[in-house]
Amino acid sequence: MNVYSLAVGIFQTNCYIIETEQKNAIVIDAGAEPQKILSLLNEHGLTAKILLFTHGHFDHIGAASVLKAQTGAQTVVPALDKDRFLAPWDLDGAFFPSFAGYEGQMPDRLIADGDTISLDEVTLTAMATPGHTPGSMVFCTEDVVFTGDTLFMGSVGRTDLPGGDTKTLMQSLLKFDRMEDQIRILSGHGGETVLAFERRTNPYLQR
Repeated sequence: MNVYSLAVGIFQTNCYIIETEQKNAIVIDAGAEPQKILSLLNEHGLTAKILLFTHGHFDHIGAASVLKAQTGAQTVVPALDKDRFLAPWDLDGAFFPSFAGYEGQMPDRLIADGDTISLDEVTLTAMATPGHTPGSMVFCTEDVVFTGDTLFMGSVGRTDLPGGDTKTLMQSLLKFDRMEDQIRILSGHGGETVLAFERRTNPYLQR
C-alpha cells in the first residue's frame, strides 16, 4: 500500500492518498486546494474512487465538492458529523470562514465505529474517537493509523470548538492502548510519528 501526502490550505491540513495495486485511490481528508490534489492523482496515474473524511471541520472537507464533481468518487463520512458536511457554515463558520467552492450535500455513505472501507486490496477499519468533534474517527490498517485531529505528534486535537469535549477525547485515546508500538501515526496536521514514540513522549498518552 503506497501512501502519498500533501499539506493543503491555510491550516496545512494533511491530505493522504492511498494507492491500490489497480491504480485506484482513497483520498483521506481533502481539505482544500482540489487542483493540487488532482495534480498529485494525475502525476501517479491514479483514479480517485473514495473520498474519506476523519471528521467534519471545514479544513478537512473543503475540497470535497470539487473533487466529487471532477472524479465521481464516493464520499464517506462519519455519521455523527453528517451535519457538518451538510452545512458547515452553520456549525463552524466563525472558526472556518472561507467556504469557496464547497456545496453541502448528502454523503454517499455514512459510517460508524467498526465499519470497514475497502477498495481493491486495501481495507481500512473505522474507529470512533469522539472528542475533537462528536463524529471524529481514525482509520486503521495493520501498520498505519490515519488519526485526523484526534492524535498528533506530541499532542492531541483541540476541544474548544463547537462539539468538542476534553473528557470524551481522553476516553477515546484509551483505544490506542490496544495497538502495537510499531504502528505509524499519520495525523491531520504536522509530521508522521510512531505510536511507541508517542507513548514515551506525548503527555496525553501517559498512563
